[in-house]
Amino acid sequence: MRKKASIGFLRQKKRGSLEREIPVPYPTHNMNIKKGGCYNVPNVVWFDKGEEHWYESSISMMARSFAIPRAKEYEKKGYLVRKKGVWRRIIFGMWELKWVTSKEREIIDHLKDKNLAAYIYVGHGLKGDPAGGLKPELKGQGAVNPGKISPYRLEAMHLFGCNTARTTFYKRYDENTNTMVGFHIQTWLINISKYGILEGFEVPTTGWRLRGGLKPKTFSGVPASVFEGPIPFGPSPQ
Repeated sequence: MRKKASIGFLRQKKRGSLEREIPVPYPTHNMNIKKGGCYNVPNVVWFDKGEEHWYESSISMMARSFAIPRAKEYEKKGYLVRKKGVWRRIIFGMWELKWVTSKEREIIDHLKDKNLAAYIYVGHGLKGDPAGGLKPELKGQGAVNPGKISPYRLEAMHLFGCNTARTTFYKRYDENTNTMVGFHIQTWLINISKYGILEGFEVPTTGWRLRGGLKPKTFSGVPASVFEGPIPFGPSPQ
């Protein structure tokens, strides 16, 4: 949801408590704001988890090590973290908490949330083209392909899965040299503010790699003009 905000502060009201002010936890220098004004500030963080095979360990490891800590950090800063609830089942007479996994359509809807400030995903990623695609469902060939999905550019996307930050090779026409110029970039950055970040993996995230110390990489946002006119030529070789 959107909250009433003053300059540099986000006003948040919780049930049973007085309204309080907390600092806006993202840069405001790119906003057209005036002293004393009130503004609607996106403060929702969606947290989605994809399906995993019973014999896998990598997704659970990434959830414990990276995804859940990021969600906790956002909660401490005053964001409203939303995730699909958990359900319980009995295994050998014991209760176990289980995530409710998200479907492709749900993930797209979450990324289109007009109140979205940042996004967290943990699950499978695509091995090939398109580079950086998310595959939350084990069955079928469908995926959430990288591209412009959010209504405006976000503060951050944290995508924990195989190849989620793998680059795509683009070409664009350079008027100065009258030639096609190639460059490599993560397509998900089109959804992120130039002051924001993309966090993810450029390689497959197997359990043995994670146990060996594999960690996600962070990439800075880029100006929107970077994505105006280039032609994608497929995933960059790793």
